[in-house]
Amino acid sequence: MASQQNVDKLLKLIDETIEVPISSLINSSEWGKFNFEDIEDDLKKLFEMLNHLKILPLNLLPDAEITKITTGLDAPKKTIDAIKKFDIEQQNAKGTRDSYVNSIKSQIDAFYIATHLWIPYLAYQKGDVQKNIESLNDSVKKASNVLEQTKEDVKTKKSEIDSVVQAAKEASASVGVSHFSSNFKNEADTLGKTAGKWLKTTIGLAVATFIVTLLSYWILDIPKDSSTAQIVQVLSTKLIIITVFFTATLWAGKMYRATMHQVTVNKHRANALLTFQAFVKASNDNHTRDAILMETTKSIFAISPSGYIENENSGSGQTNVVEIIKSGIDKIGKSE
Repeated sequence: MASQQNVDKLLKLIDETIEVPISSLINSSEWGKFNFEDIEDDLKKLFEMLNHLKILPLNLLPDAEITKITTGLDAPKKTIDAIKKFDIEQQNAKGTRDSYVNSIKSQIDAFYIATHLWIPYLAYQKGDVQKNIESLNDSVKKASNVLEQTKEDVKTKKSEIDSVVQAAKEASASVGVSHFSSNFKNEADTLGKTAGKWLKTTIGLAVATFIVTLLSYWILDIPKDSSTAQIVQVLSTKLIIITVFFTATLWAGKMYRATMHQVTVNKHRANALLTFQAFVKASNDNHTRDAILMETTKSIFAISPSGYIENENSGSGQTNVVEIIKSGIDKIGKSE
């Protein structure tokens, strides 16, 4: 662990470096047309790292690393002090300004290389990473609850769709077709938006899984002198965390595919009804209309493969519906 003296020395250097706001370092009324806006992003990166280091437990680092970080910060600090004293009346002011810009860019990059690997470790020791992991776990639980609620909503929507189809079957072949077609289209649009949300959720969970996997490899490291129990404990923790995120990702992906399947089916039904209406209006023959009705009914009630779900099977359900309708048409024909 680092000595308090070395830590205090680094903290003092940090305070001296960031005591002047970035806005005052890149522009001054005394500089005229000269400014240091080229290094604004670099200064923001440096100040951000320094503000992180100020609140992290630096005493956990070895003395050698504290010294290395202090030495790395000393160079950009001196350049910043020089920028504070920049005078446009000095000889070759433009060349001096360009020299400061080039110097501090390379100095900040060198400081970043020497420091950035320690910040995640110190943040984890402080508890920030663990807190984020717990927050992510809570998010997964909330996503699971949303998923269950969505399943219920899908069941309800399916029931409503079946009711609409039943009403269409009982109605006249040429009356109200536009209304039912609009219902299918609106339902497809609504489900399409829901599918988009599930796709974003799936991508977000996949990215979170990847990040957590990297963090578990990077942060939950197994010391060389670890006992078997310690190794098992660390590996179990990694496995549980990664499994939670991976399962949530698969779950969200499954809901996306199921919703997109419903979108495809509803669009197909809407198009079938519109096509039926056009063909019926173009025909004056009752037998032709009956044939069109049979084919349209078969198309609407068939569970057409959409490619989004596995084991898609048209089944025998639509065959029974078609036979019932056909029987009804035959009876009407005989009665006439």
